[in-house]
Amino acid sequence: LETSETQRVVDVMAKSAVSSAQDFTTLRESFSKAAPAANALGLTIERTGALLGVLSDSSIKGSEAGTALKNSFIELKKKGLTLDEGLDKIAGSSDKLLTAIELAGKRGGPALLVLANKRHDIGELQDKLEGAAGAAAEIAEIRLDNLAGDVTKLSSAWEGFLLNIEDGTGALNTMGRATIQGLTGFIKILQGVIELT
Repeated sequence: LETSETQRVVDVMAKSAVSSAQDFTTLRESFSKAAPAANALGLTIERTGALLGVLSDSSIKGSEAGTALKNSFIELKKKGLTLDEGLDKIAGSSDKLLTAIELAGKRGGPALLVLANKRHDIGELQDKLEGAAGAAAEIAEIRLDNLAGDVTKLSSAWEGFLLNIEDGTGALNTMGRATIQGLTGFIKILQGVIELT
């Protein structure tokens, strides 16, 4: 995706992390494995995120999920099938596991079987991810809604204030440095007095 899509990616990943059994570490691992193949097949980040989220809810997470999904995409492509066609074949089979393994191999088959059995969940999670705009900011606000978050906000506001009014050469900088240097000198004198007594 283009860099202009960064906020979309962040929002989808944030929403995915709170809507499935993934965290940011497992998300990063799974996306890094699955993304090239998903992109080549024209799947959106929301669709890919939904597939990975459903796999994680079935205890297939991180690089394992990404690799399994990638292998499924590749094997289905070799057979001239789309993901939905493959899932339809498995769903209509009398031996779903065998059909999944025939379609995607031993590494991709179990993941494909999970996806075939949870198609409704994929659709629901994809809908959530497609409505993920602003999710990262919302989650950040929730995480900062405590004393530690208030301190973080205060620190950020103070730094922003100083950067906006001071470039390092003005009156505030001079006064601040003089005060700090004076305090440092006073502490050194006080330390010397304590050592003498």
